[in-house]
Amino acid sequence: MDDLKEQVTETVKDKVNETVEKAKEEVSAQAQKILDEARKQAQLLRDEAKRAGDKLISEAEKQGQALVDKATNPITKAAARESSKQLVKTAKDKAAQLNQEAETKANKILADAQKQADKLKGQ
Repeated sequence: MDDLKEQVTETVKDKVNETVEKAKEEVSAQAQKILDEARKQAQLLRDEAKRAGDKLISEAEKQGQALVDKATNPITKAAARESSKQLVKTAKDKAAQLNQEAETKANKILADAQKQADKLKGQ
């Protein structure tokens, strides 16, 4: 009778451990899914900011060149070149700002996802 009781107890313990292990694996998989999705969103933000910044710089370069092309004498050409340089510098500064803002938002998304994953795992 004691042997049977021990066998039943062992079997129940094994099943409980197996169920707990499965639950931990599922939670871990869900946490990983949250982190993966956050990484995708963060990268999309970074990529979009880079595209917007590159487009801004490209447009500034085109407008600057148009200014230079329209200038007819050496003095106005020199002024147009200077204006073009300033226009491009401003665009590059704005692009850097866009990238920094995107990086800050991306880091917040990743940190929030990590908190959510840790909470899910019970840490």
